[in-house]
Amino acid sequence: MNTLSRRHFLTAGALAAAVPGLSAGTATASVLPTSRPPRDVGRKFRADGTVMPFGGNTFIGHVEQQGAGYESFDGLLDIYREAPGHAFAAKIAWTPPSSYHITIFGGLNDEDQGTRRWPQGVAPAMPVAAVTAQWLRQLQDHARLAEPRFEFAFDAPRFMTEGAPHVPLQPANERTARRLAALRDALAQFTGIRDRNHDSYRYHLTFGYIFQMLNEQEARALQAATGRWVQRLAARSGTIAIPAVQFCSLADMYAFRVLHAL
Repeated sequence: MNTLSRRHFLTAGALAAAVPGLSAGTATASVLPTSRPPRDVGRKFRADGTVMPFGGNTFIGHVEQQGAGYESFDGLLDIYREAPGHAFAAKIAWTPPSSYHITIFGGLNDEDQGTRRWPQGVAPAMPVAAVTAQWLRQLQDHARLAEPRFEFAFDAPRFMTEGAPHVPLQPANERTARRLAALRDALAQFTGIRDRNHDSYRYHLTFGYIFQMLNEQEARALQAATGRWVQRLAARSGTIAIPAVQFCSLADMYAFRVLHAL
């Protein structure tokens, strides 16, 4: 059995064994450095957890909220319902459920200008909003890049003291993995962006951003809670799907405006 096939069988029972600390709750107090701010503070969120402007574009799939996607979405809402009861919640800026999505390919944002990530085919001084408008025109004239609907299976959560807490995902099967890889290759060619993790990108569904460093005990508690949430999602809906991949613009991390379905 290959790696993807083996990992695909991380169902509710297997996830419990795969996630350290799911039932332990024995983490000790932190000896990790917590003096510096988390990496997203000053970029996407302020030190008090309020959202900052973060203009850009991206290629994502919004989670269905009704119809076939209702069970998955309501399962995600259980995270939003339960999270405030945890001690670590006070250090996380929770994104609104209306924004829940799976990122397929990262576009450009204002911070990319003047960096090595800025595509060679885009004028260095071109505003990101102008790049978005140009790409939208080109996509509207472009042949369809992807057939509808991509399905994902759940994966085991990782330990984190900063960053974006999320539901870890993987392609639900080999066919989906091949379709996603082909789409990401096509988007890399279209945009001129090819990140270092292009071939090892980990799919995920973000539900918040850490704005104050977690200590080790809090990080273990977050990992364990995420493991339980993932187990419930796997038991409830089996998989999670996006009906389409969409080119979107954003002004901050709270909302993503759909401009074009690929």
